[in-house]
Amino acid sequence: MYHNLGRMGEEIACKYLISKNYTILNRNYYCREGELDIVGQLKGKIVFFEVKSCHFQEELYSFPEESVNRSKMRKVINTAYHYISANNLNNFEFRFDIITVEIDLKCNRHKISHFINAFED
Repeated sequence: MYHNLGRMGEEIACKYLISKNYTILNRNYYCREGELDIVGQLKGKIVFFEVKSCHFQEELYSFPEESVNRSKMRKVINTAYHYISANNLNNFEFRFDIITVEIDLKCNRHKISHFINAFED
């Protein structure tokens, strides 16, 4: 169930990104450094998306984006550098975004939050 929630969140995130004119370049890119959930492109900029999905709750004790800590950011950044090198994308600008998807399975609805340049200090 948990794995399916994550995949469902990524699918919702992709549809959201396409509606915002992003091109999806890759999903679930794996290498020894880690995984990239979604790699997209918008106006010549490569964007690496970390997607966090959770069940919708009236009272959240923590926000899904808070689970992307420094260690996770470092892992995503290292994986992104591998992706950039492997796909000869050195001449592109890039950034790191977080997308959270709160899913209410009972009511078949969801809430998306998009944090642009989320890895900047």
